[in-house]
Amino acid sequence: MPVFVVAVLGMVDVGFMLFEKMALDQMLRSAAQLAIEDPAEAGLYEAVRLTAAPELAVAASEATPQTGEVALSVRRYGVCAEAPDTEVAINATCAGGQPTSILYRLEASKGYTGYLLPQMDVGAQVVVQIR
Repeated sequence: MPVFVVAVLGMVDVGFMLFEKMALDQMLRSAAQLAIEDPAEAGLYEAVRLTAAPELAVAASEATPQTGEVALSVRRYGVCAEAPDTEVAINATCAGGQPTSILYRLEASKGYTGYLLPQMDVGAQVVVQIR
């Protein structure tokens, strides 16, 4: 009987952790829709912070997440088609006179402390190409 109770509590704990992960995924999907309008990093950060679900308290700034808050990172950068893994200045010109592609990288993480599970970070990320 005690093993059964521990197993059930463990499953409930994992369920709550997955709920947190899905909430972060949904927040970043919504942020990706906002990023398509290219509001700049600060504007996108503030829009995501204000529109996040009530259970996801997003930190007021990237540098100061408190316990229980979502640490959100928004970064805008450029890449060239011939080297998509190498970041370049957004206003740079790529080979053949092509303009850079502009991308946003959105990352969110939150600490999760379960009933049986140890303290761990739950996170998600998405990359959006806007040009």
